[in-house]
Amino acid sequence: MKPKHYHPNADIMPEKELSKPMPDIRRTWRACLRAMPSHQAFIDRNCRAPL
Repeated sequence: MKPKHYHPNADIMPEKELSKPMPDIRRTWRACLRAMPSHQAFIDRNCRAPL
């Protein structure tokens, strides 16, 4: 994915300030992904067609 644009503050803030929240964001994403079922498990549980 590539965003079409970004927030203008990104041009103003120092890189260290922009990078500060990244570890927390990564941890949050990883926790969310670990909690989610696999794609196949989701299909099986929610929309599997009867055979």
